[in-house]
Amino acid sequence: MFREGLENKFPSIDEDTATSRILSANFLACGGKPDKTRYIVSFGQSSLMDEIPLSMPPQHLIISVTDDCAPTQEVVSKLRTYRTEGYRILMDGKAMTNEWRNHLELVDIFSISMERSKPSDWENVISQYSQQVFWPER
Repeated sequence: MFREGLENKFPSIDEDTATSRILSANFLACGGKPDKTRYIVSFGQSSLMDEIPLSMPPQHLIISVTDDCAPTQEVVSKLRTYRTEGYRILMDGKAMTNEWRNHLELVDIFSISMERSKPSDWENVISQYSQQVFWPER
């Protein structure tokens, strides 16, 4: 998550600028040769369509799709391309119940809020989607 300064809040800049700053601060500033670190970077619809994730090698990037990104035909196609290129896709667990539910095969990792749900709420879903990773967060 992008944060600027000491406050734990998103600054008033657009998400594409935040994504660019994260990429340049963490990957490009390392001379393009990070160690085995994987970065989870949030991408909105315009960044996905502009192929910004391709600026990092797939072995170092997990593409986190922002909640406001809609599963348009173009976005779904781009995500399929990213997966083919070796990128991993992360989405919020809300994708299970919103308009993304018809495209869950694109998701490698689901981020699950433990503040909004209990682990027992996810037992059936986790067994149904055993190929995906479920990552609890607070």
